[in-house]
Amino acid sequence: MGLGRAVKIVREKRGIGQQELAKKLRISQGFLSLVEKDAPGGRIPSFKMIKRLASALDVPVELLLLLGCDTPKAQAYSKQIRRIATLADDILSEIRPKK
Repeated sequence: MGLGRAVKIVREKRGIGQQELAKKLRISQGFLSLVEKDAPGGRIPSFKMIKRLASALDVPVELLLLLGCDTPKAQAYSKQIRRIATLADDILSEIRPKK
């Protein structure tokens, strides 16, 4: 999976709409839509934007980069990575102070 797909999956898992995330990041929804497309014509975000996306989605930047890594070896581990990410998310939700 590419980085854009990883962003979309995490965003949807968090229950955040595209418009809401775009507003939080102060970017257009159209730009976010292009980032989430892993196809020709999509946008590759800068590292600074990747850090902002990770922060807005409340995940480590390393997780987005790892999920977005599109190499055969990374794909082989993607199922395990998703299980670890889900477990980490569950643990973090238990220890973070409630808002």
